[in-house]
Amino acid sequence: MPSHSPEELYQQFREAFDRGPSGLEDLVSLYEPGAQFVPGPGRAVSGTEAIRSAYAEILTVKPKITVVAKKILATDDVVLSCHKWVMRGTGSDGQPTEVGGLSSEVARRQPDGTWLFAIDNPYGAD
Repeated sequence: MPSHSPEELYQQFREAFDRGPSGLEDLVSLYEPGAQFVPGPGRAVSGTEAIRSAYAEILTVKPKITVVAKKILATDDVVLSCHKWVMRGTGSDGQPTEVGGLSSEVARRQPDGTWLFAIDNPYGAD
């Protein structure tokens, strides 16, 4: 699912994320092969397989995410964005879970003109 603009990339992220485990592969496809992702405060992973593993764990709560853009700075081929987000789901104990923060992401235009995440830090401003 190629993204032809940063806005489309963010929209596809939300849609894949909200599908839970069935959206895992679409979610991972939104990242560069060597991208870095922060699945929790103070913990970073790099590369497709590590990102897939991190999201597989996160998506077990069948989360829904709300994202509001706070700041977007762009050049021709790179976008730095900050979003306020809240993720709600159901834990393995059946109880509701909620976590949120202020993120920092870097997306980059690829040689074919599509956009992918290079850095995704959901806890980037915390």
